[in-house]
Amino acid sequence: MLGATVDELTKNLEEVVASVAKIGFEVLGVSDCVIHGPKGNREAFLHARRALMRRPTSSHA
Repeated sequence: MLGATVDELTKNLEEVVASVAKIGFEVLGVSDCVIHGPKGNREAFLHARRALMRRPTSSHA
């Protein structure tokens, strides 16, 4: 078997998802790419958007 194992790929993807969330994005979904690269590389799509920042509520009207 060439390249990384499924467990390594899963771990790497989890690290990417955590990093994206850490810099202020909300991860909406992850999907495997059905097309493999020319050397058998496996890829995934990550759908994310900038997390909404909530403003503190003020007691002053």
